[in-house]
Amino acid sequence: MRPRSDHAGARGSRATRPRARHLRGDAGPRREHNRELTNVEWILGDGVSLAVPDGSVDACVSVVVLQHMPDPALTLGYVREVGRALRPGGWAALQVSNDHGGHRRWVGIRHQIKALAGRAPRGLGHPAWIGSAVELDDLREAANDAGTDVEVVWGEGSQYCQVLLRKRPGADATPQSA
Repeated sequence: MRPRSDHAGARGSRATRPRARHLRGDAGPRREHNRELTNVEWILGDGVSLAVPDGSVDACVSVVVLQHMPDPALTLGYVREVGRALRPGGWAALQVSNDHGGHRRWVGIRHQIKALAGRAPRGLGHPAWIGSAVELDDLREAANDAGTDVEVVWGEGSQYCQVLLRKRPGADATPQSA
């Protein structure tokens, strides 16, 4: 299964640069609803291999995505791939989970009753929805492999842990290990 990602990478914005890139797992709806953004290049991506050259991205933001990855190795691979894409001095703000208790196949009684009545959301037991937690030491190692440093961590121990990465000046664009 290839993970579906909801990541965005941009080389500037409408206000600061003449062109921007938006990378998304399903760019179609964004393209349709933002036709006036003629300076945006819409690129279909999956997070496993970003369709941008090494060292070409100024910033990357991923929110409410990585905590749903079914395997921590996918999240760590994403961190390495973001590091490859970032230019020296570029940054990435990522939301990850490092709360192992939040990734259980448990569904409450209210959901079970709704499911019996045909009124509950489906797929809550699917591994891609349940997601997985990553250890911050493993994340730091993956970031280091990609020439990035973990500058700040907010919300450690939660499903909504925020991590700020920055590409080291002069760092090689290609991750050391995958």
